[in-house]
Amino acid sequence: MKKINLFFSIILIVMFCGCASVEFSPSEMKKTYKSRKSMDDIKVYRTKTPDKTYIEIGVVNARTFDDMNQAVEMLRKKAAENGGDAIIELEPHPGGASATVIRFKEYIDGEKVTPRSK
Repeated sequence: MKKINLFFSIILIVMFCGCASVEFSPSEMKKTYKSRKSMDDIKVYRTKTPDKTYIEIGVVNARTFDDMNQAVEMLRKKAAENGGDAIIELEPHPGGASATVIRFKEYIDGEKVTPRSK
């Protein structure tokens, strides 16, 4: 009986410890960007978009056990690893969250870009 309880205890521990994950899906498969130094620099836009001109470089999706703070931190870290400057369109869902990763564009075709008008 003790062996069965120990077995089920180990199974539960493995299930709860190993289920948080995050994935990045690039917008363009052949395009990569230099990673950012820190996820602390990744801005989060929940309800609006930035005034700066940007390009979408991918989508991130985090799965957690209903811990939204952990999900956002995972999204920011993965965005930084893949060269993002911010995440927009943050969408919480049961068991995690997803967002679009963007990179700010200061120059297009060699010319300085002015902020977008609203």
